[in-house]
Amino acid sequence: MEIINKPKVHSPLKTETGEIIYEFVGNSAFFDSKNHSVAQIEIPYKKSSKPHYHLKSEETYFIIKGKARLIID
Repeated sequence: MEIINKPKVHSPLKTETGEIIYEFVGNSAFFDSKNHSVAQIEIPYKKSSKPHYHLKSEETYFIIKGKARLIID
């Protein structure tokens, strides 16, 4: 099994609000999966993530550094 980590993602997705998304498993990743995703997301200081929801999946957030505000439901 190959270990996929941030340095191996050559083209991270950069959103208009400033997120930098390193997808390890999912539609744009090394291991293609239509129903599951594993990603590391960086949100630089003064940047954000657009409010959104997923009809058929859930997300887990693990904050490594800094502060975040999540709105649920």
